[in-house]
Amino acid sequence: MWFPSGSVFPVARALQSGFPRLRTSTTIHEVGVAWFLLALLRMPLLSCSANPPAILIMKVPATNREFYLTITSLVPRGYSSRTLEEFLRCLWQLLQPFRQREGIKADELFHLLIGALNIPVPPFDDAWRASYDKYASAERESGFEACEALLLRQIVDLREMAEANQLVDPMRFFGTCSPRGRGWNNSDLHTYLECASRGMFGGWEPGDPTGVVFVPGKVAVLGDGGSVEGRNPEDLPRPVFALDDLDWDDFWNFLHAAQLYE
Repeated sequence: MWFPSGSVFPVARALQSGFPRLRTSTTIHEVGVAWFLLALLRMPLLSCSANPPAILIMKVPATNREFYLTITSLVPRGYSSRTLEEFLRCLWQLLQPFRQREGIKADELFHLLIGALNIPVPPFDDAWRASYDKYASAERESGFEACEALLLRQIVDLREMAEANQLVDPMRFFGTCSPRGRGWNNSDLHTYLECASRGMFGGWEPGDPTGVVFVPGKVAVLGDGGSVEGRNPEDLPRPVFALDDLDWDDFWNFLHAAQLYE
């Protein structure tokens, strides 16, 4: 359960007014509490909505298994309340108060993803197209700027893929390239978040309702002596562990797995 602090109510008013203009010191905890308060105020309306936002009173996932199950249940296959590009624009907006931080906490990552499913979608900025190549250089660096560059390039890719009608091609799930030549395996919101979660943290188990199954046959793994061995994927360990906080390199890997992990 979230409990409000003294600074939450101005944040709630900012969110309620539309596009959030949050001070740089606003924490993701305050944003999460604000959304919780607005959800309570709007509960009769939300209960009548055909596709209500994913504002729920829920336990913050503590393990990789809980994180995977929670995120994939909030954004199941066929989710259509907002596009992946819209989600990423929201995520970019919510990340701005973290610019001077060394990274994000595990619970903050969860709140960021929940927030990006619900806040008003900021507009697409055509300046992002013009800066695409500049972002390519920044993406090879480290820190917040590298994550922001990757995120903005993903947004531009998805916008241009939509304009080229690539996002209605059912074969895109076998892998495709954006008009600028970047590879994409996960161009819808469900597969993006599912592969980000599984690629970064694991947490998947056979039988989960996410459409993921084992590839038939054996897989190559390193044995104890360093030799390559063939083993059945069902026999490989799938550890459950507590989630650690993420530095910006970790978050970059999360975004990268979301785009390309299979």
